[in-house]
Amino acid sequence: MSRAFLFLTFLLIPFIAHATADLELQQVTPGIEQGVLHAAVSISNHGPSVAEKLKCRLTLYSGEQIVDTIIIGLNPIAAEETRNEDLQWKITGPAANVLVAELFDEVESDDHPANNSSRVMLRFPGYSKADLQLVDVALPATDRLEGRTAEFNVTIRNNGPEDVRSSSLKINLTQFQKQIAYAERKLGRLDPSDEKQIKMVLRLPGENIPVEQALLEVRFETNDTTVEESDSTNNVFTKPILISIRMPDLIPRSVKINSRGVLSFSIANVGTAVAKPTITALYLNGSLVRRYNTPELGAGKERQHLYGGTKVETGAQVAIVADFNADLEESSEENNRLNYTASQR
Repeated sequence: MSRAFLFLTFLLIPFIAHATADLELQQVTPGIEQGVLHAAVSISNHGPSVAEKLKCRLTLYSGEQIVDTIIIGLNPIAAEETRNEDLQWKITGPAANVLVAELFDEVESDDHPANNSSRVMLRFPGYSKADLQLVDVALPATDRLEGRTAEFNVTIRNNGPEDVRSSSLKINLTQFQKQIAYAERKLGRLDPSDEKQIKMVLRLPGENIPVEQALLEVRFETNDTTVEESDSTNNVFTKPILISIRMPDLIPRSVKINSRGVLSFSIANVGTAVAKPTITALYLNGSLVRRYNTPELGAGKERQHLYGGTKVETGAQVAIVADFNADLEESSEENNRLNYTASQR
């Protein structure tokens, strides 16, 4: 044997001795039945060596947190061999939404480890839970709702472990347990650990706000019937809040009697909301002489009425009653009547 051949053999021995298997995890299909996880995996060995101590590590995650892990031993796989395996695992831990499978040879290293693992999302019957959280509700700086609309920046989060395909963000404003304003926004898919800021606009009522105190409720809830809310204590926000009073307030005013004895007066809405059509009554010397149809009046508007049926003499006692039939809910009912002693100009 020549010295050159021996020298070449000496150089090749390390490479032959350390030849490794090139493993590949081609596909992972999970399923569950009676609390047992079945992972159908397709594995290959591209050689050049046999993987004698073949194993597969299965790890369950809830979001980014490890729930449980197991290592399952497999039969050796020859070079250039491809086969399917059905891995089984009795699940005893809490809900998980991610399965990571990793294929490895316990003895030999792998020159291409990037092909050895696979990550798949899970949705198992009985394990579909998610924790939707209201992280923050940004209120107006004064804690008072003014104007015709109010804006809220709401931060929401899905703590997992499941994704939620549909959810709703709702704002409810009540007084004396009666709803006075409501807004709702439908939201799309939220994966575990997703956090978003949502702008909500609440249209405030233009009328029938008798007091300043109100109760604000913000609620974040799932519409996904396949996912159960695991913690309902962190997805509702309630807070007492102030809101500008919005009520009509009708008063009689601007009573005048001209030189011919013709009486004129106005019905004014001094409130902060629209006053619906009402009846106004006119009394002369204690007798009801006329009813007037007063039309709808916006806040700050007024309507003039005339009485020229008979001459109103100096000294006559005039009484004008706004909202005579009490059809209108007002911020004050004490100022609907005006008494006046006639004096001609």
